[in-house]
Amino acid sequence: MVEVFPHPLPPVRFKGRTHIRVGPRKGTASEAEERVLMERRSSNFPTFDVTPCPEGHIERFDLETFRQVYRPAAVAPEVIEENHRSLEEQLAALRFYSLKRTCPTNAGMLVFAIDPLDLFPGAKLQFVQFDGLDLADEVISEKVFTGNLITLLAELDIFLKGRFTQKPVPISDLREQLIYDFPPEAVRELLMNAIAHRDYQSTSPIRLYQFADRIEIQNPVASMGMLPLRISQK
Repeated sequence: MVEVFPHPLPPVRFKGRTHIRVGPRKGTASEAEERVLMERRSSNFPTFDVTPCPEGHIERFDLETFRQVYRPAAVAPEVIEENHRSLEEQLAALRFYSLKRTCPTNAGMLVFAIDPLDLFPGAKLQFVQFDGLDLADEVISEKVFTGNLITLLAELDIFLKGRFTQKPVPISDLREQLIYDFPPEAVRELLMNAIAHRDYQSTSPIRLYQFADRIEIQNPVASMGMLPLRISQK
């Protein structure tokens, strides 16, 4: 006798089809039945970040970054000093690991996996600068930011600090003031929000396009496709 238990993350597809068994009947799930399975997944794990990632493994984590960077910022020093829990329990307390499923959560893989792209192909940011006003113009420079979110955010922060130029603007007959062509603090804040709130189930990257007169940020958002945002030059 073989006993088969329900999968905790339905629907499960094999060769592109969802197979189900209801009583004596077995077959391919209809659209309505697949919707019921999706609702069951949502009831077990209400948000994408805390959903267990069975394909992930704690051995793929950059644990030094967790110990030296994230944990000191998220947990009080005296709590860390008194902490006798295992590493898995510490990660689980911060919702980066599922003790019940003995695997990292999606958030854990995105934040700490050395290379999460095989599980989340869209977890990257693409920068392109064009010498003109549209996508058909010549590309001046381009760069792709990948890696876990802590690494990606740190590299992006350094990149933005040297990305934008300043120009003198007269404010009186004898005085000038240096003005950025684009406000770096505003661009940084918008990009950080795009990274934090994007749909990581999408395979599309975040796109940062710099044109001669504007910057455009395109962000994959669940149920909305690509969400565009435009910043005009000062």
